[in-house]
Amino acid sequence: MAKFITRTIASTKIVIGELQGTEVVAIGSITEEGKIEQDKALKVIRKAFPTQNVLVLDLLQDEAKYKISVEDFIAHAEKVEDEQVEELTDEVVA
Repeated sequence: MAKFITRTIASTKIVIGELQGTEVVAIGSITEEGKIEQDKALKVIRKAFPTQNVLVLDLLQDEAKYKISVEDFIAHAEKVEDEQVEELTDEVVA
């Protein structure tokens, strides 16, 4: 029987609007990893659309669970030494 590794990944879809005259028009969306708040979302879209007058229309947060067999994980993963693991765990924000 195959064993699996599972991981829940959070993401946030930022719905973007642009002020055109006196109306706000939806112009698209950007999906970011993790759960982000309004102020961070505004920074993301202003960086992506520096010449446009954009604003956050909505934040749609989602979590999805993924799985991969241990065999496939080992085949595709990068091996890390113990010293690197300590450095990585300090950086990971889940």
